[in-house]
Amino acid sequence: MKYLIYGASGFLGGTIYEKLKQLGHTVTGTYATNKTTNNLVHLDVSDTNEVLNLYRKVKPDVIIWTILNSDLSEKIAEQTLQPLLEEIQSCRFIFLSTSVAYEQNMDENVAPLIRTEDMYNYRYFNGKIKAESYVKNCSNYVIVRPGSIYGIDAYGNYDVRTKQLLQHIQEKKNYVRANNIVFSIVEVNELADAVIELSQNKYVGIMNISEEKPISHYDFNVALCKRYGWDASFVIGNYEKENIYYFDNTLRKQVLRTEIGELNTKKILLTAFRNSSAELLLKDIKNYKTLLLPNDKVKDSEKLIDIISTEKFDYVISFGQRPNIKDKVHIETTAKDGEYQIVTNFDCESLNLLFTRTGMISKISHNAGTSYCNALYLNVLRYISTNALETKMVFVHIPYENNISDFDSFCKQIFDVIESID
Repeated sequence: MKYLIYGASGFLGGTIYEKLKQLGHTVTGTYATNKTTNNLVHLDVSDTNEVLNLYRKVKPDVIIWTILNSDLSEKIAEQTLQPLLEEIQSCRFIFLSTSVAYEQNMDENVAPLIRTEDMYNYRYFNGKIKAESYVKNCSNYVIVRPGSIYGIDAYGNYDVRTKQLLQHIQEKKNYVRANNIVFSIVEVNELADAVIELSQNKYVGIMNISEEKPISHYDFNVALCKRYGWDASFVIGNYEKENIYYFDNTLRKQVLRTEIGELNTKKILLTAFRNSSAELLLKDIKNYKTLLLPNDKVKDSEKLIDIISTEKFDYVISFGQRPNIKDKVHIETTAKDGEYQIVTNFDCESLNLLFTRTGMISKISHNAGTSYCNALYLNVLRYISTNALETKMVFVHIPYENNISDFDSFCKQIFDVIESID
C-alpha cells in the first residue's frame, strides 16, 4: 500500500513511518523542522498549497495525520486540513486526535468540551475538536483518540513526560506529581501498531485507544522509574484539584486484534552473556535495565550481585544459550554445586504458563548446566537467600542463534512474556 504521513518526524508519526517501511509499504512522510530521517519531505503544514500538492503528487491509498502544533492547531484545521479533506474523496484517512473531554470512562460518543482561554493548552484541544468535525464528513475515516503517549520511539527517544522525569532524576531534584489527577495512557509502539491495523481494515468512525486501567500522574512516574531502572525516590506525590478522566476501551477491544498492554510497575533487570544468542536477544532492549556479563565464573556473579545489592529489583531474569534445543526455552528451577542445590524463589509454573500463552514451546528444567550459567545462578541465588532480598531471580535458557527459525518473532514472544510478569 502507498502511505502519506503528515507529521512523520514526530514521536508517534516517526514510529508509524518506520514500522510501515519495515513492513514493505511505500511511505512518504513529512517534517517541518526536525528531520529524523533523510527520506522525509519538508512541508509547511500551514501552507494549503504545499499540503494539497504533496497529496496530488503521492496519490496515496492511506493518509495518516499526526500533526502536533499547539499554537496553530485551529488555524491548521481550517486552512489546510479542511481543504485536504474536501479533495481526498474515498482515500483512507486516519486522524490522530486527543481526549476531547474531561470525563470518567468516556466512550466514543462523549460530548467534546470546548476549552476557554484560561484552560490548559486550549488552542490545541479546540483545534483537534474542530478538526474532528471536518474529518467526520469523509466517507472513509478513523478518528483515533489515544491516551497520553509514552515509551521509546523508533529512533530511541523518550516521550516528553519521561524526558522531564529523567531530567529531575539526573539533577537530583524532587519531581512532584499529583495522586488525584488520573488519566489514560498508551505505549507508542502499541499505538503505532493499532493505527497501522486501522489503516488496513474497514472500520469507520471514532476509536479510543489506551491501556485498560487509568493511572495517576504520581503512579505513572513511579512506574516509569521501575520500567527504566531509575531512582523513584525523587518522585513525590501531592494532591491538587482533582481531575479524573479516562477512556472506555470496549470498542477498541471488539474491533482491533492489536493488543494494548499495561505499564508494568515491576522493576526488572535482564542479563545475558556476551557473544551469545542471549546478547542478541537483549541488543535493542530499552524498556528495561540490562546487564551483559563477561563469561567469567567469578566476575559474572560479582557484577550482578553488585547491582542488586545497591538497587532494588523485583525480578532478575538471566538468559543463557543452550545447545540441542530449537525454537523453545528451558526455565531453570535449580542451581547445583555437587550435592548442594538451591531452588529459585521465582514462580516457574506461572512463567511457563505465560510462555505457553504466546505459543512458544517451553519446558521447566531442573538442570542449569555445569558451567557459566549454573555458576551465575548458584552464586546469585545464594546471595539473595543469605541477604533476605525480596528480589526474585530465574534463569532461562534459549537456543543458539542458528536454532531459532524466526529470531524477531522469538524475541517478541519473550518480551511479551516479560511484559506480562506481575
